[in-house]
Amino acid sequence: MSRMNKKRPESDNPIQPPDLVQSAIPSSDVQDQQKTPESNNPICLFIPSDATVLDPVHNFPRCHCIKLVEKRENDHIPGRVGQVGLCCFYCDETCLPSKRDTIYENVLSFQQNHLEICPAFPEKMKAKYKRLVQQEYLSSKDNRPSQAFLRAYYAEAAGELGLVDSPYGGLVFGAPQNTSGVLSKRLLSLLKSAGYNGLR
Repeated sequence: MSRMNKKRPESDNPIQPPDLVQSAIPSSDVQDQQKTPESNNPICLFIPSDATVLDPVHNFPRCHCIKLVEKRENDHIPGRVGQVGLCCFYCDETCLPSKRDTIYENVLSFQQNHLEICPAFPEKMKAKYKRLVQQEYLSSKDNRPSQAFLRAYYAEAAGELGLVDSPYGGLVFGAPQNTSGVLSKRLLSLLKSAGYNGLR
């Protein structure tokens, strides 16, 4: 189960989300901005293969709405020091996935329960997201990936960002981020098993 908790802003200049782009895919410049200035940890959940594997409704929060935050001494993020949570770009509400396999459910809960009521979600972004949801609702459901696949994909994609399950529960940055431009063998195997050929 996810836990949503309010995080008090730490400064007058919080990290800003990347500009909304038509394809919901950050440019290389934006990807550079999606790392914290004090570390090499990524900020958002987006990875390049999202553009091929996920539809725009799934891409949108991963790229534009959710940042990764790491608990530090004396900050106001819930959890243990070093634990990583999923945090709203706009209001700093944070949830703590219990393990990588639950990230999909946490993001789904964020979409269904938080985006609509987020007090700081810009109206332009909200309107864009609502259009994407409506378009998805009207589109064919025949070729949509299963929830089991999406759950596995979200978990393996988190591994590309260096997230691992902590032995104490929750997530931590415990592995190198994959910046090679080539998908890991585990993620590539998952995608090929689901019929996504041509990715590397």
